[in-house]
Amino acid sequence: MTESTNSSNPPIDKHVLEEFRSDYNYAHSEIESLLLALEQTPNDTQLLNKLFREVHSIKGNSHFLGFQEMTDFLHALETVLEKLRNGDLFYNHSIGDIVLKAVDQIANILHDVTHHQPANRKQTASIQNDLSNLVTMANLARPN
Repeated sequence: MTESTNSSNPPIDKHVLEEFRSDYNYAHSEIESLLLALEQTPNDTQLLNKLFREVHSIKGNSHFLGFQEMTDFLHALETVLEKLRNGDLFYNHSIGDIVLKAVDQIANILHDVTHHQPANRKQTASIQNDLSNLVTMANLARPN
């Protein structure tokens, strides 16, 4: 049995979709734990690397399934995490809030895609703009 994700995506096997949801739910829990740990040790490169890998894994799976909006959004989040890993940004509570909002929005996008509902593009765009602003700040702060 297959399930269509929306009119522009081909049908996806129901079991594959359930596996993706399960993987996402596990990753979401891991990401939340990593963000809490980063509040205590914001310069911990191992935590930042694990966080990046979790998001990268979700992004790869969403791309494989043809969830382009989710993939694009995850790419924006991944870029911020890369800036944190490289030391171009320094983790703090404000950045953590934006990252957590992004992670929660991924859950919303997944729900909308898998339940054939229109996405809340305004909310997604707002958070994606916040992520882009973080990248811009990091790029502006980088010495030439």
